[in-house]
Amino acid sequence: MGLEALFALISVLLCLQEAIPQNLENSGDPVIAEARKCRHQHGLTDEEFEEIMRQASLPKEEPIDSRRCFVECVLTSENLLKEGKLNEDQVLKFAQNSIMNGTKPDERRIRNRISACRLQAVTGRCTAGYSAWVCVLEFLENYEV
Repeated sequence: MGLEALFALISVLLCLQEAIPQNLENSGDPVIAEARKCRHQHGLTDEEFEEIMRQASLPKEEPIDSRRCFVECVLTSENLLKEGKLNEDQVLKFAQNSIMNGTKPDERRIRNRISACRLQAVTGRCTAGYSAWVCVLEFLENYEV
């Protein structure tokens, strides 16, 4: 997975509207193509898919299984989740690329947070990976050098 695709994933999962194509169905972006596969696999309606892809952020707790499973599916397709758990090395690369602001991010601090997020005791269908990812995103949103 190249750097460009990881940044596209940031756009998808953080739902930065300006980075999302207006017509998701006709987008040639490989991450969005994977997201469309996941949408069909988890039974999201067109409206749900558009809503998730365009919302400002992921809710900390998502009560609808199919939405959590959709997010986990996209993360798995991008190798950020493996067997429902964060893939630490890939998430580290994602995190480092996300917070590059002219300084080198603290790898040990990021790894510690990824590990803490992985260990969250959350149960339920498609809940562990989803919750761990939201934990990582919250950390990245508040990361200060």
